[in-house]
Amino acid sequence: MRSNQYSSWKNWNNYFQYSTDESRIFEREFRDLVIATGTRILEVGFGAGAFLAWAANKGAEISGSEVDGAAIDAARKDGIRLYAPNELSSGSHAGYFDIVVARDVIEHVRPDELSTFVQMLCEVCKPGGHILLRFPNSQSPFGLSPQHGDFTHLSAISKGKLEFIFDQFPLEIVSYRAAPIPLGLHPLKFPVRLVKRILRSVLEASISFAYSFGTPLSSNVVLVAR
Repeated sequence: MRSNQYSSWKNWNNYFQYSTDESRIFEREFRDLVIATGTRILEVGFGAGAFLAWAANKGAEISGSEVDGAAIDAARKDGIRLYAPNELSSGSHAGYFDIVVARDVIEHVRPDELSTFVQMLCEVCKPGGHILLRFPNSQSPFGLSPQHGDFTHLSAISKGKLEFIFDQFPLEIVSYRAAPIPLGLHPLKFPVRLVKRILRSVLEASISFAYSFGTPLSSNVVLVAR
């Protein structure tokens, strides 16, 4: 893939800005974690940088790692502290970050490299710190669209797979739930989104009951580990 081609395809234009809907998403995704002044946060694969901008607005000390050229250039212009992937795995930043984030990233990692990737996240996170992962839900039929809608997705991730990998490291899962979908406040969009949410809830509850599923059926899930 050509440099910056991915960011163009993803339509990343407004770097390090976030919308009201994105703010609500972040509030719900990170509801179990404390983000305040001085919290050291690293986002691996920050993309357009919306989360880092939101965290910085809460006073966090933000850092990021990316491979996309356009995203890296935008981060440099904004003065974001950047780390190359090999820097993070060198051991020089071991135990430095309070929260390590990889949203919509781990599915881009090859299956034979998943353990190494998790090891890197674990090493840069301080003892007692947290790792947050968001990814397409491979244990749900509704996760097929986000999983296969991007040809750079190399691994299908599930809670069971991560539990197996986490057993190799001092990590425990403290939360595993459906990724939030905001309702918004737009007078026309709100009722439509509300109806969709209700229909999804009924459908997911019916399928879970019929097939005895014990995991969320949402298209994307959020996992928090300590």
